[in-house]
Amino acid sequence: MIRVLVLREAAAARQTADALQARGMAALIMPLETVVRLDPPPPPEAGAVTGFLITSAHAIAWLQRHYAGDGRRVFAVGPATARNARAAGFADVVAAAGSAQSLAALLMQEGPGDGPLLYAAGVDRRPDLELALAAAGRAVIVRECYDVVFRAPEPAERAAMTGATAPDCALLLSAGQARAFAALVPDGMVGPRPYCLSARIAQALPPRLLHNCVVSPVPALDGLLAMLENDRCSLETRRYMQ
Repeated sequence: MIRVLVLREAAAARQTADALQARGMAALIMPLETVVRLDPPPPPEAGAVTGFLITSAHAIAWLQRHYAGDGRRVFAVGPATARNARAAGFADVVAAAGSAQSLAALLMQEGPGDGPLLYAAGVDRRPDLELALAAAGRAVIVRECYDVVFRAPEPAERAAMTGATAPDCALLLSAGQARAFAALVPDGMVGPRPYCLSARIAQALPPRLLHNCVVSPVPALDGLLAMLENDRCSLETRRYMQ
């Protein structure tokens, strides 16, 4: 059975492990990231907000805390985040194709709107979405409601990259995870094959790991898992050749 390294925080990693198991693969969970929940107050002009933006499921807990049962539309970056929002009780949820660019395009199709959008965001984020919406004249209020903190791997975790139970590949869903993965794989070691959710994430890998990298053509977790499933035979062959 193919072993997939998962570096997500523990709760999300368990969900990913279930999805991998359903596809006939096993997860090696190594949570090098921790999600820190923040609780900024809702903006004073919350009543004028016409909808909510989320680019990660980590933002949903804050929305649920302050806007449970709210009927305003939630614009999610991709299908997986949208599913989590619906599961949290938000009824009107629409999903983009998995990237900030696709979310900005979706919002532009909606038109200028009658009021600002509330973006429940992470502390460490790229400005692409906010810049695109500002250029389109769409007002956005930002509340930073979570942060993702990474730790250095322990010696035992580095040692787990080799041996009979070493992972065959690694699932990399953020640039932070790509950097954490690089810290796990010492110089001179081939390491597990990295499967990256996007080209931007792959760019966070050092050159020594890029030659072995696989990038999903669509920035959606379901698509990346399907690629892993399709590559099982080649990954098994690669294991026995090392």
